Amino acid sequence: MKSRGSQKRESHSGISGILIDTGVLIDLYKKRKLEEYAGSAVSVITLFEFTRGIKGERKRVAVLKRLEKIFKVEHIDNLILLTAANMYRKLKENGELLEDADLLIGATAVAKGYLVWTGNIKHFKDLRSLE
Repeated sequence: MKSRGSQKRESHSGISGILIDTGVLIDLYKKRKLEEYAGSAVSVITLFEFTRGIKGERKRVAVLKRLEKIFKVEHIDNLILLTAANMYRKLKENGELLEDADLLIGATAVAKGYLVWTGNIKHFKDLRSLE
């Protein structure tokens, strides 16, 4: 999987757009640049990882609602679940494991045709080969 890719949707090539990983989302939030990437996608797992770090329930709810307005939220469906399970089996056969959160984010990208924008290229670089 590529680490960033183009902002442009390229459905003819099978690319649906960009799926923003948690670390990148945190950076965009700190730099107040979330709106610049409106319409990009985030996994519901990314929303969980992001919002769990926010102190105070009121603020957490407000930030979550804001993120849901800015980004397309990809929820875990059966396609993503089965993609993740297949990827897990192949990783395990190779003696490699990935944290469940990263595996589900990666499976979301693979199943839905996104490029992952991440600072953690090591975890995401070879996931497409596990399809």
